Amino acid sequence: LVLQERRKDDQQVRLGGVGSIIAHEIERRTGKETRTVVLGHLQRGGAPTTFDRVVATQFGAHAVRLIIERKFGHMVCYQPPQMDSVPIIDAIQLSTVDIDGTAVQAARALGISFGNDFHDLPFKYQPEATVAASTDKQLDEAVARRKAKTAKA
Repeated sequence: LVLQERRKDDQQVRLGGVGSIIAHEIERRTGKETRTVVLGHLQRGGAPTTFDRVVATQFGAHAVRLIIERKFGHMVCYQPPQMDSVPIIDAIQLSTVDIDGTAVQAARALGISFGNDFHDLPFKYQPEATVAASTDKQLDEAVARRKAKTAKA
């Protein structure tokens, strides 16, 4: 999930279109068709409300906190009035969807993945090892770039 917010301050980097870049990379690595969706359009059919923007910011901030704490394999969840996290394995064990229902059948007919077809991927599925290794390097590179940029200013 990639959230995009517009910034008025020219000093901040705007990451518009980053969801499309990530989707392309996922498609390249897995060979599976990948699409991006603007959640504000999908869920509300229009522009996000103030509440949407605040909650999206909180989701993003908490996700970054999980990365800093190296809590890979966790997902952010909203437990009003605050953000929390749960292990993904715990989250996926609770199922309230009829997997034989017409909605799921229609989605599968369209080629939508529910994440349970990981054994078909063209690479070995190692979520924590893969994510941790790539994230460590990417995180270190991002920190180094930020320090270099700050030193120039």
